[in-house]
Amino acid sequence: MDSVRENSQIVCIAATETSNQLDGGLIRFGRFDRQIEIGNLNEEDRLEIYKIHTRNMTLADDIDLPSINKEHPDLSGSQIAALCSEAAL
Repeated sequence: MDSVRENSQIVCIAATETSNQLDGGLIRFGRFDRQIEIGNLNEEDRLEIYKIHTRNMTLADDIDLPSINKEHPDLSGSQIAALCSEAAL
């Protein structure tokens, strides 16, 4: 990235779940203009994701999304999506 001119219109986007394991040379000053850290989802965010992924599903009367949400506080958005898809199958 050091040899790329500022006006070259190159955009590099990357994501990781383990930012503390990135090589220091990759994230040293001058390599990337911005680093954005997005924290973990809170309970309200996770519940909204459950609702989005189940809105077109017919759920049994005993399915309680808030309870499921509280039982699995560490799931990411993609894990919630996978859980909902697998449950639908």
